Amino acid sequence: MMSSVTLAGQSAIVGVRSDPAGDAVDYVTESLEGALAELMVRLLGAGASSWATTELTMPQLKMLLLLTSAGSASISWLAAQTCVSTPNITGIIDRMEERRLVQRRMDAHDRRVVQVSLTDRGRAELREGCRRGVAAVAAALASLQPQEALMLRAGIAALMAAIDKQAAPALTLPDPNVASTRPGGLDRSGDEVLNRS
Repeated sequence: MMSSVTLAGQSAIVGVRSDPAGDAVDYVTESLEGALAELMVRLLGAGASSWATTELTMPQLKMLLLLTSAGSASISWLAAQTCVSTPNITGIIDRMEERRLVQRRMDAHDRRVVQVSLTDRGRAELREGCRRGVAAVAAALASLQPQEALMLRAGIAALMAAIDKQAAPALTLPDPNVASTRPGGLDRSGDEVLNRS
């Protein structure tokens, strides 16, 4: 079966077939996934030297990426995602907070629990690192024909809009019934807790 799609004012024919199970397979989507994966590898490789000299440690970079995706997260969620103990995660967050890359705030659903989120400086740090990677392929971008550049920009904008529509991963909130009453300690899930007034 053939269908028509339009990108940046240009029409194209997209081929779609059915696999043996009868499910439609969109080869354009498949090829895009592969192309994006290859592009990410090349951009990371192009910007490797700048990332290698950053003051961020690998655990701190992981925290920036996770918090960019989640918006905010508890200590136990960050620990589960990175397979790192909650005390170690707390130490990483402490050092990032000293550099004003992240901030702590009380959870809206349970004021004993602390949520961690990026600051403007944290977002800028990650964005700058990515920008340096893109700058490394500036010559390749400049070599594109005007129409190619316009279509690339339109495609990136469409993809970013689609990503933004997806809900952030649901964060598991700690059960207030199992939280410790120790001031400024950790609950049984490893999350920092605050006293209720």
